[in-house]
Amino acid sequence: MCGLLLVLFFMLPTLEVLLLIEVGHALGAAPTFLLILLTAVAGAQAAKAQSLASMRQLQQEIALGQLPATVEILDRPLLLLAAIALFFPGLITDALGALLLIPPLRRAVARAIIARFSGPRGGDGPRVIVIRP
Repeated sequence: MCGLLLVLFFMLPTLEVLLLIEVGHALGAAPTFLLILLTAVAGAQAAKAQSLASMRQLQQEIALGQLPATVEILDRPLLLLAAIALFFPGLITDALGALLLIPPLRRAVARAIIARFSGPRGGDGPRVIVIRP
């Protein structure tokens, strides 16, 4: 876990800057800036559309008296993560955010998260995290 945080806080920004410099050399400063701006705007619009569709689906399920599936519960936080990734300038975060906007990939990530945190532990059932004040 510590290694992942190290990558997120130090390596990812460094890789983003290096990639932007390379793209800037290849395309020029203005096209690179416009690319970053375009991906941010397009990503924000796509995240908004996906969020609205997800919310409508949730409302329909609740109106029918159904509980949303476990995978669908993680849909909205993953959409928020996608929007945050698209908001930050950089091509790597834009790519990761865009991938999270694709519903089948988002469901696969949700299943992976669920499998990671709810897998049996020594055969005694799912992990339970108890938080006490």
